[in-house]
Amino acid sequence: MKNIARFLIRIYPASWRARYGEEFEALLEDSASGWPAIFDLLKGAIQMQLSAPLFPKLALILSVAGLGAGLAISFMVTPRYVSRAGMAFEGSASSADFREFLMQCENEVLSRASLKGVIQDPRLDLYPEERAGTPLEDVIETMRRSIMIRLDGHGSARLSFHIDFSYRDPVKAQLTVQALMVRFEGANLHLPAPVNLSVVDPPSPPAKAVFPDRWIFMAIGFGAGSVAALLIAIFRRPPPPMPLPAQAA
Repeated sequence: MKNIARFLIRIYPASWRARYGEEFEALLEDSASGWPAIFDLLKGAIQMQLSAPLFPKLALILSVAGLGAGLAISFMVTPRYVSRAGMAFEGSASSADFREFLMQCENEVLSRASLKGVIQDPRLDLYPEERAGTPLEDVIETMRRSIMIRLDGHGSARLSFHIDFSYRDPVKAQLTVQALMVRFEGANLHLPAPVNLSVVDPPSPPAKAVFPDRWIFMAIGFGAGSVAALLIAIFRRPPPPMPLPAQAA
């Protein structure tokens, strides 16, 4: 516990440590320090840092710089667009049967052969940079992670689900969802007893990028600048003691 208390002394402003640090450490050695004392030390250190003359200016400069850096980085990150479509199984099958149908179709649609055909489709030509320097298996896995198939709801004679695909090109994202829907229809025909698979919602054109969120990048940059200012204040060395004036002989 005393080791924690000694560390917390370093959080106090450098000028305060230069004047009272050794005396305060000696006081800690002679006293029992529990969690209430540790909390008081931390609280006092933060209050003194915030009230130090140079800290607000330093925190403002670094926080604004971090905010600007976060905004700049957000423009350098490759955007991602998501297209979504909805489909539904309909018929006299039970809910459990519909779920089984969806699982079988999903396994076929997301298979290596199926996704390879989508990636290499001349209309789509997905992940050209990745395919130039990455094994196709890795590219297929990347695409598989970019596809989400989730249930929307089910009833006595219906099970609806949606297909999401995220990609850096909004047009290709929409076309890829359309290609996946066609493969679902083909997979349904391969079932032992095909059921009616209808389109509930056609592939949506992505209106805007879902990533990056520039506000989040700016908030992270602002916070990082504030933390940097606090760390600089904590680990700044105390100023050297002022020499005593020479006494006249």
